[in-house]
Amino acid sequence: MSHERQSPFAIAFVLMLAGAIPQLALTEEGRFTADFTAPTPSAEAFGSEMTKSAVFFPAVAGGIALFLAWSMPRWLRALGFIGLGGALLWFTVSRVGAATVFNGPFESLAPVDLALLGGMALAFVATRTQADSSARLPVSLLGALGGVVVLVVLLLPGKPSAVMTWLGLVSEKHTDTFPIARGFLRNAEFQQGTHLLWFVWWNLYLAALVIFPLLCLRATPRPQGGLREGTSEAAYGALVFVLISLALTAVAHAALDHQLKPRAPEGTTAGWQVALVSAANSARVILPPLLLAGLALAGVSDLLKSMSDTRLPWEPNSGPPGDWGQSGRIPLATDRYLTAPVPKI
Repeated sequence: MSHERQSPFAIAFVLMLAGAIPQLALTEEGRFTADFTAPTPSAEAFGSEMTKSAVFFPAVAGGIALFLAWSMPRWLRALGFIGLGGALLWFTVSRVGAATVFNGPFESLAPVDLALLGGMALAFVATRTQADSSARLPVSLLGALGGVVVLVVLLLPGKPSAVMTWLGLVSEKHTDTFPIARGFLRNAEFQQGTHLLWFVWWNLYLAALVIFPLLCLRATPRPQGGLREGTSEAAYGALVFVLISLALTAVAHAALDHQLKPRAPEGTTAGWQVALVSAANSARVILPPLLLAGLALAGVSDLLKSMSDTRLPWEPNSGPPGDWGQSGRIPLATDRYLTAPVPKI
């Protein structure tokens, strides 16, 4: 069983649940119907013959990842996470495209889009690794590099790109300013009568989007042994909040309008049942691809943890004196009676 601060079980468990969400429908009598085999855009990448089975691939991947997290050493678990998440994403994206898989405007990615996604991925991997007491300088520099890239892109003036649109950093009246400013200026463009909760959620999301790269830079100069790990954990938490907000905002928008009232298609009566159907049908499309990407990145992070925990030949042995030169020896109960070897003069 793992006792790590950043649990490997969380992403695997949520992926298993998200992959098993059925497609809901509401009958004229007001009853729910659930279709677990209704195809998703990602499942269509496997062809018409396997579409109904492929719907469950994310749930199966989550179940296998749970088994790996429970029973396997860290390095083997890491390889399994990378293989499961990376292989499924690579196959589906290569067949139907990133825009279809992630339900976003990813038909063509500009260099600035690739830089922003790469910076966020670097920050995710490095901060998650450092938060579990693996805060060596090379890993910290990777996190700082990711933070620098994200900050530069957020402060680079220009028209919104695909990833900027996906992140919501767009503004109708301020298209040429830098992205993070467009995000805050968007507050004035919300529909009249928008509920206060939407404003609070949006501005918390923008604040976290700015804070996590700054914390990535702050972690590097801090001393190892608690301070660097704590700062990295805060940066990782802010980045995870950004990613969760992206996913849940899309699901919430499908179910609720700007006044937090249930959204209903034309010709139907709004109610909590309709909102639940819309939220579930949106979540089964949006969540699994994002969680698969998170699973692969968590695997890379775990692999870095294993590499960071490996003692290099020129590093001193941190074990007790009685174990010097005996790293492969099984400790015995009588070892407590041993004393440290007398140094030769």
